[in-house]
Amino acid sequence: MANNYLQFSEIIQLESDEEKAWVEGELTRDTEFSWTINDILELWLYAEEFGNTDHVAEFVQSFLVKFHPDRCFHMTFAETCSRPQDVRGGAIFVTSDGIKWFNTHDWVKQVREEFEDSK
Repeated sequence: MANNYLQFSEIIQLESDEEKAWVEGELTRDTEFSWTINDILELWLYAEEFGNTDHVAEFVQSFLVKFHPDRCFHMTFAETCSRPQDVRGGAIFVTSDGIKWFNTHDWVKQVREEFEDSK
């Protein structure tokens, strides 16, 4: 049986103890990704085996709405498998107004269909 993984790693620079306290309060709830804050207020969001990218996007959007509505966040992720036949990936782009997703599998399918239709 194959093992599936979803991996990502991204840092958000926090700017105050108020932001740190809010993050710690929010992320002590049921969080389906790993995180840590270092001494220089860098919030590291990551997943070594599995992380829920929906939860990352929703958390970051809440953070942006509360503290930085004029900023954005982006993160790429890899979906891998112990059998090399199924490797994918994607990205998220988050603002206080919305979340956009990019999936490599869907993109390749779309480009291939465009290629086939152009023949």
